[in-house]
Parts: sequence; C-alpha cells; structure tokens
Amino acid sequence: MFSKLKDIASNVSSILSYSKSDLVQDIFVTEIIKNARIDSNYIIECSTVRAAKNAQRRSITEPLIGDKWLILVNCDNFKIPEILDVLSVQTYYGLLLLKTSNNWLYRTVSSSVTASTLGVNLIHVSLSRLYPEDIYALYEILYLRKRKKPIDEDLLTYVCNNYTYDVDVVCELFDTLAAGVVIESKSDIIQLIGLGGVSIESLLLTILTTNEKVSKRRVNKILQMLRTVSWKYNYRTIQNFMRTSLGSFIHLKELMLAGKIYKDIEIIPDAFDIQKIKRVKRYEYALKDITMLNLLCLQSALNRHRTYDNELNIISAVFEYLSSAYRQNYMGA
Repeated sequence: MFSKLKDIASNVSSILSYSKSDLVQDIFVTEIIKNARIDSNYIIECSTVRAAKNAQRRSITEPLIGDKWLILVNCDNFKIPEILDVLSVQTYYGLLLLKTSNNWLYRTVSSSVTASTLGVNLIHVSLSRLYPEDIYALYEILYLRKRKKPIDEDLLTYVCNNYTYDVDVVCELFDTLAAGVVIESKSDIIQLIGLGGVSIESLLLTILTTNEKVSKRRVNKILQMLRTVSWKYNYRTIQNFMRTSLGSFIHLKELMLAGKIYKDIEIIPDAFDIQKIKRVKRYEYALKDITMLNLLCLQSALNRHRTYDNELNIISAVFEYLSSAYRQNYMGA
C-alpha cells in the first residue's frame, strides 16, 4: 500500500488504516501529509466522535495554505456505529484518516455493507503485510532520500521474500542503513534484524504440512528455510531447538485433543510447562490439521540422529520422517 500513496492522497476523501505498529502508522500518516500537500496548521487530531465531527465541520472552509485539512482520528475505542456515523459526514476540503490497531474493528468496518453505501470515497488500508512494491517504497522513503548509494538488488529481494509480515523490522533495517551501517550479505541482515518470518517453528510446520506428494518446490523451500536458520545457528543448535519446539508442539496437541486449551492458559494442568505452551500457543490453529501421529513420527526421526554436524544429517531425518509418515498415513503400515 505504501507504493500507492500518491493515488490514495489525491483521490480519496476517507481512509481507514490498520496496523499494530505506531511506527508504521506514523510513516503512513507522514507520507499522506506530504503527498496530499497538507500544511501542519491544518491537521486536527481527534480521539472522540464529538471531536471528529467538530473537525469535519471546520473542514467546510478551504485552507489558506496547502490543499486540504487532515482530520486524524484514533478510533480504537469507537463502536462500529460511531465509526460509520463519522464516515457518513462529508469532509469537503478535508481528508478523513481513521487509524486503528484493532484488527476486528478494521475487518468489521471494511466488510460493512453500510460503509460501502455511505456515498463517500473510502479506502481500507492494512499495514500489517508488506508486498514487494511496499518494501521498495519504504526503501525509497526511509533510505534513498538520505543515501544515494543503492543497496544490492539481491539483498533487497531477500528482504522482500523473507520479511513480508515483519513491518517494523523492515523500517528498522532501512533506518539503520540510512544512518550509515553497511550490509554486504544476507547474514549481515540477519545480524541486524533477525530471521524474519523464518524460525525453527515455521521450519517444523513446513515439514509437518508436507503431504504425500513431495514436490521439488516444497523440498527446495525446506532447504532454503534450513539454510536461512543456519546463518544464525550451527546445526547442533538447530537440532536442539527443533527437538525442544517439537516437544512443545506435542504437549500443545495433547492439550488440544483433551479439550484443555483455554483462553486463560494459566489454568492448564500442572504437569505441563506453562511457559513452553505459551511460546507455541500461537501455532494452535496450524496444529489443528496435523495429527499426533505425524508429530511423533518426526520426533522419532529427529531422535534417531544423535548429533547433527551438517545439513545432510537434518535432511536425512526429514526424509526419514516423510517416508514414515507416508507409510503410516497412506498405506496403513
């Protein structure tokens, strides 16, 4: 969405933006102000419905400096009818920007039939995911405006492929590079901002969700994820982390099968390690479609190799698991 800021700023009268990151919201608002040619004297920040409506009434008059007013509304504490009420008011010379960190509120308003029939030019902007064009737009905004020397294209491609949902850290990366830090390799990026979307848990889930038709593409994905993780950890450490995380997955699956996963995780049975369950609970949805049998098959395959000194040991264990899981699940062995 960052790549379309000029069109958004000039062609819409109302914007609903979602992000849990204050930093990203601030960058978005700053660029809207720049592209819509809004003077700082004509920016009104609101946190209540009354304040927003008063600001909308003020926007009836044309600003003396700049093209528009900006009515900036934090609507986290608004009710849905209140948001629709604010949206129903024409802003005349104003641009209404409602921002929220509440995903449910954003999705509800975005899909509301009422919002689509209000007669206003409304656009919904989710800032929780970065497409390649968005990363390049942030690269220009945060880096190229301060530094003329471009970043290696292969490294930018790596960022696009691996940090799609890590909006804050992409901004942090470009800010750091603009301050003068130099990167020459992918490992330099990992040292600065971590692994991005690739983790031990995501590697395990990719292996566990590989079906009986093991494609070359899926194998290559597992290899690439493994090599990415290996830039930060040696293979023995990866082995230990995989075993630990898989053990936590198995405990979480036990609780799921017993119907003992609660919103308040503090009340799970004493026999389970609360902290380990907390760390992997966000993968509960992914584990719903993974059988306990497959979890145990992978655990057995990993345990058959006492130490992992290189990539081949882990790949051997993965293929042992895939073969075993296929026999168990599809041949009844």
